Amino acid sequence: MDASLSRRQLVEQVRDRILACLAQDRAGFLDLMDEQSVVILAGSRVYRGRSSVERYPPPA
Repeated sequence: MDASLSRRQLVEQVRDRILACLAQDRAGFLDLMDEQSVVILAGSRVYRGRSSVERYPPPA
């Protein structure tokens, strides 16, 4: 890193890089859910990948 950067600027750069990595990991997880057609039943709501639908009556 550049020696002329202030401590605050360095902290902000590190924070931004960490947040970018976390966002990329989350997007990768959601893409994996889409690819694997993961289905999660939660009461009357059924989640499939990034989408969800309401089902009545709730699945048994």
